[in-house]
Amino acid sequence: FLSSTAVEEGSISSTNSGKLCEIASFELFRGGIWSMAFAPTEPVVAIGTSLGNVLLFDYESWSRTEMLGVARLNVSKTRGITTVSAVAKNGDQPIYAAGSSDGLVALWKRQSNYSTSGGKGGLTVESVGEQKSPRLNMGFRLVSTFNAACRGSVYSASSPGGLSASESGYGFLMGWNLYNDCLLSGGSEGALIRLWDIGAERCIWLGAAFSGTATVTALCVSSDVSMNSMYHLNDSRIGNESPFSDYQDAHRSYGVNVHAMGASDGSVAILDDRAAHSSQSVMCIRSHRAPVVALGLQSEESKPLLCSADIGGSVQLWDLRMFGRGAFRSLIGDSRGKLTSMVMRTGTSDAQIVTGSAYGSINLLSMDGQVQQNILFHEGFLSTRIGPVTSLAQHPTRNLLATGFGDSVVTFYGF
Repeated sequence: FLSSTAVEEGSISSTNSGKLCEIASFELFRGGIWSMAFAPTEPVVAIGTSLGNVLLFDYESWSRTEMLGVARLNVSKTRGITTVSAVAKNGDQPIYAAGSSDGLVALWKRQSNYSTSGGKGGLTVESVGEQKSPRLNMGFRLVSTFNAACRGSVYSASSPGGLSASESGYGFLMGWNLYNDCLLSGGSEGALIRLWDIGAERCIWLGAAFSGTATVTALCVSSDVSMNSMYHLNDSRIGNESPFSDYQDAHRSYGVNVHAMGASDGSVAILDDRAAHSSQSVMCIRSHRAPVVALGLQSEESKPLLCSADIGGSVQLWDLRMFGRGAFRSLIGDSRGKLTSMVMRTGTSDAQIVTGSAYGSINLLSMDGQVQQNILFHEGFLSTRIGPVTSLAQHPTRNLLATGFGDSVVTFYGF
């Protein structure tokens, strides 16, 4: 089931070198890797594949896995997992969420406590055939399953920039707010975004983030971005309703919630809950010349930053306090184009950006655009095998990066 390099248990740690250093890799043999997310309170990474499987992989013991899946009535219609997330509040057990390309979402929570020294709450290696629907292991409880896209309006479109499905994992997207059980979804209904109350499984707001025929191609949610001011210039603003009136009081003590979205026409939109009671809830600027495929949010002291990347290889940095003025810096994430994913290395004084492309390259950039490292396909004698990069995931607290490839390989890098 797993083919990996020789690694000792517990060998994954920070290299403190400031550059990417390969630690270990394994092959799933279960389709391309479309999405990944690290659990904040467990040594687990959730991996979504093109065959509709969700693998929970323990990167410390390197031997315990869990196979989940988004249950559906017609098991013959396999849908790839285009988005996964793992959140935990106040050190609790994480809740894992996975969304398939047609907008169906499933959430799981571990039934018993996680133990790194002994058993792991009933976790076992479960072999799932490619033609079978993934089954829920008894170690996990299905918290919820619902359709986050209206069944009658699922948008069918080609991948941005002509990328194949195996190169992009294009489709449904979601972002989960940790503190108020609010899920933002989009990507499978054109420019529409939906705000969901997860506890009630109810859509509490629906609106268009972009105008015309633009489609949501990237989405990012943050609940810990501190913003002291935001300029409201005469940009294109869409949305005349109050998207957050139903739940704003529930999370006011947690600060400002910032929701960022990217579109197939190169636009970037910001949804700020402080504008929920006005008609200017969405600010939209068309800045990129190619479809936006990745977004990242980070707070640097008093400067909240947004990083956006398009398929052409351009990366732009935004100061959210002055979003209406446009990006303050443009970088080259990948000069050859076909950029598919991007993450920001957060939690350190020396912030960095990591990009991956369908051409089989990984670039490590400084915030001023300096290329600090470039990992290429078959670079040098006996070098690491690099396939088309389809997904990147940065650990929220450790210097650990997971890279997913279209040929079913996952590689871990330390910084």
